[in-house]
Amino acid sequence: MAAIDAGADAVVGHHSHITRGIEMYRGKPIFHGLGNFVTITDALTPPEGSESEELKAWAKRRVEMYGFSPDPKMPGYPFHPASRNTAIAVLDVDEHGVHAGLIPCWIDDTASPVPLARGDRDSVLEYIEDISRRAGLDTTFTWDGEVVRLA
Repeated sequence: MAAIDAGADAVVGHHSHITRGIEMYRGKPIFHGLGNFVTITDALTPPEGSESEELKAWAKRRVEMYGFSPDPKMPGYPFHPASRNTAIAVLDVDEHGVHAGLIPCWIDDTASPVPLARGDRDSVLEYIEDISRRAGLDTTFTWDGEVVRLA
């Protein structure tokens, strides 16, 4: 909010590795976290048959701390299953200001983001709406062609 109060037209947060809520503040969008979009790493998951005690210890600690194990079919994507929900922020700028939206995306089995058309994976938009509501945000999400508009 402080960035918008200081004159920013939009705020895009990052690095939580999982999509966070979206709010409109004074008519301007705040994306609290678009989650993972392109993230592939073998550093956090021990390869099958690995003897690395450090990586094994981390895998165990991750379950204890965060309550999940990565999908073993996706060793290059060692993140929470819900982190496969992501989005592209859309910021259309004209003489009237910024018009915000998003394109829901899904991280596929190769850890690649796939933009989704309306109806293809409505669960991604439902996820974003739900986490926004649970954060106390009253943003409205309305399909407009291939973009979900925010208000």
